[in-house]
Amino acid sequence: MEGGLCSCKAIDPPYVLVALDAPVGLKNVKDLVAFLTKWHPKTTPAYLVYKVGYQASESLARTTLDGMATAADKAKEKFLCLIYVGPCLSGG
Repeated sequence: MEGGLCSCKAIDPPYVLVALDAPVGLKNVKDLVAFLTKWHPKTTPAYLVYKVGYQASESLARTTLDGMATAADKAKEKFLCLIYVGPCLSGG
């Protein structure tokens, strides 16, 4: 992604290792989706996992790359989030 938001390395495609700078994920989720769709179709499963480790307020949004920005916008939490993307999330 541009502006130094992340670095990436293709490792035996379709696997791509992406390292994000700390505040990138939710703040620039639309840019992240555009970046990831270089390697994955928009139908690729995505999980937004909020407040991991905070048992009382932990939550999970299951979506796709195409719906990831909408899911992030709908969530109350805007900071504490882990983002998982990949075909392995489909369980198949």
